[in-house]
Amino acid sequence: MKVLAGVALVAASVSAYHPHKGSCITHEIGAIQAGTYMPNNHVLTAWGIVGAPGHIYARCDNGVLTCHEDNGIADAMEMPTVNCHKANANRKLGVMIDPEKIRLWPNHTLCYQYDSKFTPDKKKLMQDGWEHLKLTGLTFLSVQQCKAHPNKANLCGNCKNYISIKNDKPGCFAAVGYQAKGGQNFNVQDECFAPGYGRFVHEVFHSLGVYHEHVHPRRNIIILPSELKVARNNYMMKVDSVHTKYDVGSIMHYSQAAGVCIPQAKYNDVKFCDIVESEAQGCVEPLPKHCDKEASSVLGQRKGMSAEDVATVKAMYGCTQTGKEATIWELQNEQRARAAALKKKKDDDDDDDDDDDDDDDDDDDDDDDDDDDEN
Repeated sequence: MKVLAGVALVAASVSAYHPHKGSCITHEIGAIQAGTYMPNNHVLTAWGIVGAPGHIYARCDNGVLTCHEDNGIADAMEMPTVNCHKANANRKLGVMIDPEKIRLWPNHTLCYQYDSKFTPDKKKLMQDGWEHLKLTGLTFLSVQQCKAHPNKANLCGNCKNYISIKNDKPGCFAAVGYQAKGGQNFNVQDECFAPGYGRFVHEVFHSLGVYHEHVHPRRNIIILPSELKVARNNYMMKVDSVHTKYDVGSIMHYSQAAGVCIPQAKYNDVKFCDIVESEAQGCVEPLPKHCDKEASSVLGQRKGMSAEDVATVKAMYGCTQTGKEATIWELQNEQRARAAALKKKKDDDDDDDDDDDDDDDDDDDDDDDDDDDEN
């Protein structure tokens, strides 16, 4: 009875669907067709690859449609606005993003420099964070330590590339991966240290090239559009990413307070809308009442790296302690092969459906011929 009730709930919700206050109807924006319905607080990709610099997405905010361009910085409050026509221009010119792959730090070593003044207690928390991060098997050096290293020519671009740790802007955010352009963005203001060193470690993971856990292609959470705290691109699923097992206990996962949650078990049969979907597509708009608060309490922990977090970094960089090589390329090949197999199966199923339709048409023709003969 509970399953049937759930199905009835979905059917009723879809049949009663009507545009909400504050929603938007788009004009043509890159890959977004004119006349597309967007609920308030939702986003759609207009051009490019989610998470890659240059990715353009449209956002509906209380009936106002704006476009934003991704600058490759994770956890930013909002991406810079851009003229929506830029997405159209890129598409019409045939410009195809071959996104710069997220680069890894050479020789398992990340360099850093403190470019703002931090109080002694904040410096101590960051030092504790560096010690915790050593569980990954990577080496973390200050620029000064790098310059004194006998192998400095092969580290961090001869010690010229590093994360520039500052606290001069609101929020906690970092550029993703090895930028190889001198000091790269890394900001941690005082509030970032409220839970200890966990948020600092979270941002270092971004610098290492790790995306948020809740953008995992196999995530089992719902996104609450009205509760999002940072730029919407931080919630868009990265279907093209190389990934390890989905981990709700990851230090890279957002919490309930940031607009994500695990739905209650009674909604297991409900298809909730993702952040890029609307009720017009036959899904149910996720709301706080759908959340299982107790089950969701594990999300967003900032106490330290989970075992899966450590395994992820070792898959990316290998492990100097054991001598095991990185497996990221093997994972990528496996996932691409799996995706290709699924696509082939879908194409074959579609072909079978087309053949069945053709057979039905032939049967109809035969019936007509028989009728003619009888008459």
